[in-house]
Amino acid sequence: MCRSRFVASAVGLVSVVGAAASTGVADTLVPLDQERFTSVLVQSDCEGETSAGKAAKGFELFDSLVATSQECPEDPTFASAIAQQTSTIGGSSMTLFAVAQYSVQSPGSVFASAVSTFSVTFELPRTSVLSASGILLGSGQVPGVETLLELTGAGGTVFSLTLGGPFPFGEPIEEAIQEEHTLDPGIYSVHGQALSADAFDIAEPFFSGESALNVTIEVAILGDVNGDGAVDVLDLIAMLLCFGQPADPGCEAEDINGDGVVNVLDLIDLLLAFGQACP
Repeated sequence: MCRSRFVASAVGLVSVVGAAASTGVADTLVPLDQERFTSVLVQSDCEGETSAGKAAKGFELFDSLVATSQECPEDPTFASAIAQQTSTIGGSSMTLFAVAQYSVQSPGSVFASAVSTFSVTFELPRTSVLSASGILLGSGQVPGVETLLELTGAGGTVFSLTLGGPFPFGEPIEEAIQEEHTLDPGIYSVHGQALSADAFDIAEPFFSGESALNVTIEVAILGDVNGDGAVDVLDLIAMLLCFGQPADPGCEAEDINGDGVVNVLDLIDLLLAFGQACP
């Protein structure tokens, strides 16, 4: 199957496989632009404000580790913030890493924040099926932790997922990502954000927060039900063998329009794509 992947690690690694035109898969998903940003800020009564940030565009290597911390010498107040995102592209792959964390040991008046965001704009030259699976991750006892993933196109928002705090003490929360959409040819953008931030002025011993992404996005030619990279007679045979049957295990791919049954509507979709192939 012609596929392009955005793959993420358990703490927010996102990979896109199929980014280079030299591989031929670029005719399935063509990356056009990329923007990345990381920033941290820590502010306290005794030390004032420290901050740092990095940003980049395009597909060049982006090593974006940003960290800062403060410790008040006259009391046990300590605060730190870390944001990281690493992007590499070469051959047929692009990877994005996005995570934001803070930790505060109070009492004292402290503000700490970390944010890591990315946006990738790409083109789908033909009608395609885009699927996304993975998790949004968040932890922290205050409201200022948010993880966001969304896909937009010329017609508006395809999907938008958000996971926000506060979360139970010591219990990271994971929210599953399960999306599948048939998309028309056009230009689309996937945007992700990991945000951890809050202010503290209470006699609590310790606060922390973390936000991260873990997602896989795959793009395939509509109608390539057997996954061999072409819509041909083999796909037609597979469709006819499942014709009239529900989309149970063994016939899910043949249910092209996702209505739960393999019928004439799926056959029409296959015939409209007939002859397309990964170059």
